[in-house]
Amino acid sequence: MIFNYHFFIKNFLKKNTYLTHFLYKNYNKKIEFQIQEMINELSLHDTIFDQTTLITLKREIDTNSKSFYSSNINNTNARLYGIFNSLFKIQNDPLYLYPSVEHGLIFRNTNWTDTADTARASCITLSDFRQQILRNYYNTPIFCVGPYIHYADQYYTKENFTKIKKNLGKTLLVFPTHGTDDFHVTYEQQIFLDMIKNFKNEFDSILICAFWWNINDPLLNILKKMGCQIVSAGFREDPLFLSRLKTIIELSDLAIGDSIGTHIGYCIHLNTPFFYFDSKSLKNHIKDDFISYHMNILKKAFLNSTTINKDHLDLIDYYWGINHIKSKKDLEDIQILNKIITRNCYGRTSLYSKYSQSLLKKPKTISENQFKLLYNSLK
Repeated sequence: MIFNYHFFIKNFLKKNTYLTHFLYKNYNKKIEFQIQEMINELSLHDTIFDQTTLITLKREIDTNSKSFYSSNINNTNARLYGIFNSLFKIQNDPLYLYPSVEHGLIFRNTNWTDTADTARASCITLSDFRQQILRNYYNTPIFCVGPYIHYADQYYTKENFTKIKKNLGKTLLVFPTHGTDDFHVTYEQQIFLDMIKNFKNEFDSILICAFWWNINDPLLNILKKMGCQIVSAGFREDPLFLSRLKTIIELSDLAIGDSIGTHIGYCIHLNTPFFYFDSKSLKNHIKDDFISYHMNILKKAFLNSTTINKDHLDLIDYYWGINHIKSKKDLEDIQILNKIITRNCYGRTSLYSKYSQSLLKKPKTISENQFKLLYNSLK
């Protein structure tokens, strides 16, 4: 039998929150510093309408001259898509005293590194759908907070937003699945391009929301030649990612795309209808029956849809948790609960579940609102 050292270390780290934090904090500090410096610089630029910095970044990554991957799972979890910053705008405590946060709507019937490797006393997710899945892995508090984009600030001032919207006019927003390394237009891409052409005469502007990793995709140049405008929410760990995405969606009158993902719930929550079309881009790529089942439900619901109906809202609530949206006070209490559990258990993850349950038996030790939040998180 071969001893798996890496597996042993990861599982050992999960035994204590403080230990996890200490070791990750002191591992590869130089790389982590460089990544944080890079993120700080990227966040200064408005990538919505000018992706110059992203194009340069991707080119440097492709030539192996730029590192963008952090080994510190705690920092990565707090940076991904700017979700953590949107939820907890004022952070007075170390990261380990906050819940871990799932990075979006995950369709897999499993947990993810977001929650699996951060060794926190609790975690945050979107909805009942994910809470039920995570409950198979954790007996600790799982807080549902609804669509993360709800908590993001508008990227532009109201005056600038109004001016940009006026210039754009009626706007179509397009979410491509992925780019391709092939310079030739594939059959799937041609379907995608034809769909955009079908909408072209109905809109004054067409925005293509490009993911940072695909910013140098040849398909984007084809779309530019068609008169489309490329927009981007920025680098994935940019603290303003979610704010930019919120602005991009709110500038739009209709969103279309050929993939099922977190963006759909964000669009509906922001009152932008989503039109799903099948470009065959994901044909035969998904082998997991669980994923296929849930994706097919959403594909059927949003196929060729140009309005928002009750069925859409019901699905968005189940998968994205619209009815779980929390107040600022709720989020503060969620963090306080996580801190109480962590400190009173001395960071020992094996004690978190039992201690969390014990708080429900001693309601006077926490506030009424904290009790309610904790009760719902332990269902």
